[in-house]
Amino acid sequence: MKKVPFTLALSAGLLIAGTTTVFAADAVKAVLFPIQVFIQQKAQTLPAESPILNYNNQTYVPLRFFSEQLGQQVDYKQGAANEQSSVSLSAPHSDPAGEAWHLTYLMQPGNHRDAPLSLMLNMTELNPEENKPLEDRMYQFHASIYNVGKEDVVLLNGFNIDLEIVKVDEGGGGIGEVVWEGAIGHVPSKNGPVHIQGLPIPGANNDMFWGVQSPAWSWDGKDRNGVPLQPGSYYLRQKEGAHLQYGIINGSGETVTHNFNRSMANGIAGFYIRTLP
Repeated sequence: MKKVPFTLALSAGLLIAGTTTVFAADAVKAVLFPIQVFIQQKAQTLPAESPILNYNNQTYVPLRFFSEQLGQQVDYKQGAANEQSSVSLSAPHSDPAGEAWHLTYLMQPGNHRDAPLSLMLNMTELNPEENKPLEDRMYQFHASIYNVGKEDVVLLNGFNIDLEIVKVDEGGGGIGEVVWEGAIGHVPSKNGPVHIQGLPIPGANNDMFWGVQSPAWSWDGKDRNGVPLQPGSYYLRQKEGAHLQYGIINGSGETVTHNFNRSMANGIAGFYIRTLP
């Protein structure tokens, strides 16, 4: 058995590092094992049933795993006898007009502990059906960042906020283990006007907070190992240390780092995975 060090980078944001183990087989010449996969600079764990193959000097990445990690939905349709099967990739939860962060507002906002910026998260199940199995359910989440201060600000281009999902201990013990990790981010448009340096947010008044809302990201309801989460209560929340940078419009031009405080009123969203009928 021969082992060869192997590293591969793809322009889509995929990095594979591992070794090839060669087998004498008619269909599959090698399986990469052990292996670590990095998608958009984050380590991913492949399900056991989805190995990466090295066959005839070509590396094959599981289409469903790779696509879903990039927020795409994979639709496989088995063709009838003597007909081709088809695979389609789509992002059904964002139309072209909704793929960018956009201005939003919050009426009669109440108390927010962070100033001048406050992060709110939301998680919902898509097209809930009573008899839908756990492995077929899809969810979407988005974030809103509000300016709760009086001055107009601009969020500087290119930020990333790490998120996690934790299980709620039904026995009254509080928050359980972290079961999923991800992120929300803003990437400047390459085709946008050069004078736009970030996301501007007007200052708050007594009746309204202005903010920016993210596009919707999709999540398949599975944990870090690709296993569907069991029914129960969960929290989507920002990780400790989440921060971004902003500037005051018509201010001194100074760049300010804002550290988000995590609380039940800021940066945490509860949701429930329905029980099976």
